[in-house]
Amino acid sequence: MLSNLLLRVEILFLSLFTGCVMDVPIACQYPAYPSGCEVYATAAVLRYNGVSVREDVYISDYLPKISVYSKRISLLSKPFDSYFVGDPSGVEELGLYANPPVMVKSANKYLKDKGITGIKAFDTTGTSFKALIGKYILRGIPVVIWLTLNDTETIKNRKVLGLKYVSVSHTVVLAGYNAWTGRVYIADSIGGKRWLSYKKAKRIYNKRGKLSFIIKEMR
Repeated sequence: MLSNLLLRVEILFLSLFTGCVMDVPIACQYPAYPSGCEVYATAAVLRYNGVSVREDVYISDYLPKISVYSKRISLLSKPFDSYFVGDPSGVEELGLYANPPVMVKSANKYLKDKGITGIKAFDTTGTSFKALIGKYILRGIPVVIWLTLNDTETIKNRKVLGLKYVSVSHTVVLAGYNAWTGRVYIADSIGGKRWLSYKKAKRIYNKRGKLSFIIKEMR
């Protein structure tokens, strides 16, 4: 309890005096969806924007999914840009991941179906890590980014039934930056809210292909 209180005090101080830290409401993906980090990160940013959302409903009704065993998957040049590959719950089969185009499309469909106007999801893939901080974080806009499990810098590429995938992929919310300490603030559906070295986060982000998206107000 004390650690949570101290973290909130730090968030308040930093948001007032240096950089920017956002208290993004991230939920834990375990035990229900051990491979559902993309949805949990998306749901966290939706909630931050005042949108009510349940992860289980989002997964069942809005997340486009394709089975690892589907014959159609071999016809797709970029399956992770079109679908979440596998089962996010891990019950029916292995759950892999989805890339930003899938989450942007599903988030915008969710917003449209709920009749919510004024905010929209945008794919920011390819944006430099420095630009994510300057264009979005310091302006109070959290960014969903693709990093790795346990912040490993060893990117492991594997195959399942001929499909190449990154076995350590993990999606989190970039929610703050402390210029004094050189750290970024991460909202993580597995690891919780935590600080990570700016330089390390940047290296992992770059190795994962600079995959990211935002949800922000339309102006």
